[in-house]
Amino acid sequence: MNRILLVVCVLVVVLTSVAGQTAFPAVFSQRKQTWRRYTVKDGDFSVSLPTMPVMISSIESERRFPKVGWGRHLRTSLLEDVTYGIDVFDNPNRQSLDEFVAEYKAAARDNVMAEQNVAVNGVPGKQYLIRDVPALMQFFATERRRYRFTVRGADADNPAVKQFFSSIVLGKEMDAVVVSDNLFQ
Repeated sequence: MNRILLVVCVLVVVLTSVAGQTAFPAVFSQRKQTWRRYTVKDGDFSVSLPTMPVMISSIESERRFPKVGWGRHLRTSLLEDVTYGIDVFDNPNRQSLDEFVAEYKAAARDNVMAEQNVAVNGVPGKQYLIRDVPALMQFFATERRRYRFTVRGADADNPAVKQFFSSIVLGKEMDAVVVSDNLFQ
C-alpha cells in the first residue's frame, strides 16, 4: 500500500511539473503588467516602464567642449528579451539635437535605417529605427538636458513599445518614482 501511494505521489509531482513547464510561459506572458512612472532627481523627464529600472550615474565629458556634465543611464528588461533604456545627459554646452544625434551615429555600431521627426511636450526630437536588431530610439535636446529613449528587442508595432514612447514627458512630473543609484545622492 505504501508503495502504491509513493508511486501515485511521484506521478502527481512529475505530471504537475511537466504541465507547469508548458503552461507557465503562456500564463506569464499573458499576465497584465502594471506600468509605473519613473524619473531621476532633477532629470526634467518621466516615463512609464513595466519594471523598476536600474540606474548608473557617470561623469560625461565631451572632447569638443570644455564643460563636463552628469549622465544617468536607466535600464530595465523583461523575460521576452525586450530592453528599455533611458540615457539622460546634462547639456552644459547647449548641444543641439542634430549635434547630439550626429555624435551618437559617429560612435554607434548600430545600422540606422529610418529617421522620423517626433515631438514631446513641444520639444522636437528624432526617432530612428535600427536595422540589425529590432530597436527604436528617440533623441531630444533641451537647454538643460539631452535624452535618448531606447527599446531593443521589439519592433515599432509592438503595443509595449508604443506605450513606452507615448508615456514620455519632458518637464517636471510630480507623480513619478524617483530612481537613484545612491552613489551621488
